[in-house]
Amino acid sequence: MPRAKKTPPTPLPGPQLVKKPARKPSAQPVDPTVLTRIEQRAYVLFLESGGVHGYALDHWLAAEREIAGTASPAPVTRSAARGATRRVS
Repeated sequence: MPRAKKTPPTPLPGPQLVKKPARKPSAQPVDPTVLTRIEQRAYVLFLESGGVHGYALDHWLAAEREIAGTASPAPVTRSAARGATRRVS
């Protein structure tokens, strides 16, 4: 007796997978020297805040804003000012 052809299973109702388009690369690649400057400035901000841990993202974002020129430099804290020397003429 000949075998009957199987019909493909019907898809179940529900969410379907949709292929998303590939992301476009950013308009401008980040210059490694800019990343280094941001990293160094973030570390200075960390030291100026007394070396308190837990604010790395805040320091990084503040450094990014300063390097990009969208913000003025962070104000000097009292602890940082104490370490500064002043020249008297």
